[in-house]
Amino acid sequence: MTATRHATTRRLPNLRHHHKTGQGYVKLNGRFVYLGRYDKPETAQRYHQAVADWLPRPASGRAVETRKD
Repeated sequence: MTATRHATTRRLPNLRHHHKTGQGYVKLNGRFVYLGRYDKPETAQRYHQAVADWLPRPASGRAVETRKD
């Protein structure tokens, strides 16, 4: 049986829930970024901003690969 190679695609990190503290967080480059109470709408806004700041800028010549299903 031959193994096939698949193209590596980057996926956005998920907003996660730290159950002990009730905090929402995201892991970026191996670091945990805590964003506030998980159940607050501001946490989702902070998540989107943190991920947007983390993504490489298209002007730098690098683009994030998006998965098309």
